[in-house]
Amino acid sequence: MSLRFAWEPARAFFREPNVASLLRAHYDELGVDKERMPLDPDFERIVQLDEMGLYRIWAARAGDMLVGYIAFHVHPHLHYRSTLTAGEDAFLLSKPYRRGLAGYRMFTTAIDALRAIGVKRVICHNKV
Repeated sequence: MSLRFAWEPARAFFREPNVASLLRAHYDELGVDKERMPLDPDFERIVQLDEMGLYRIWAARAGDMLVGYIAFHVHPHLHYRSTLTAGEDAFLLSKPYRRGLAGYRMFTTAIDALRAIGVKRVICHNKV
């Protein structure tokens, strides 16, 4: 099944039936210093930032099922006020969907969607 990608409001995203298991899988796979930093997302603050236009979630779906996401903080850069910048906060693509170019497509479509809303600079990071 091919994946489709789109922006999703945080409030709706966090109501997804499998979002807790995706967040847990992400934390289990990549969380660091788990004894001092337990998984404890501030859902209310994320929703507030999303509703202010400062946080965006690019969702990946197989049919109606949520299978991945990339979350971005979106705001003018502190050193370059006229440059709308997106900083990647977190990303996950469920293991069964990590094949072929799915992860690549998730990122390239997200970057295209960020450009469409005026983002000029995207900053991404990862943990290995």
